[in-house]
Amino acid sequence: MLTFRPRQLEDLSHNLKLDFEVRLRDHLRRAFPGPVRRMSREALDEFVRGGVTRALEYGLTTERDACKLVSAMFVLGRDFDQQPWAREILRGTRVHRRLSKIDLLLREAMHRESSTGVDDVRQAG
Repeated sequence: MLTFRPRQLEDLSHNLKLDFEVRLRDHLRRAFPGPVRRMSREALDEFVRGGVTRALEYGLTTERDACKLVSAMFVLGRDFDQQPWAREILRGTRVHRRLSKIDLLLREAMHRESSTGVDDVRQAG
């Protein structure tokens, strides 16, 4: 039987997170080539790390959900999640029987964008 020491588990966790961040940067480069090209490597790294940290703070623990949140932050603005409507969803005070919190968030963002525009989704409460 394989046994890991706490330090080994910590190193493994750190390496998995770094690997995910690399794949997430690659995703953003493919999905948003123009805007990403205009960012410095350091700015992109910081954006991804900050987005992953926020995803974890909101309880989004799957790579898929973290990727969705970071992509939404890229499109709607780094701090769109600070809007009252978004915080309500991400903090779990607003739930939907059939949708995960990230899918509910994206659905609400799309609804707000279609009725008001992206800039209003970024700034409206």
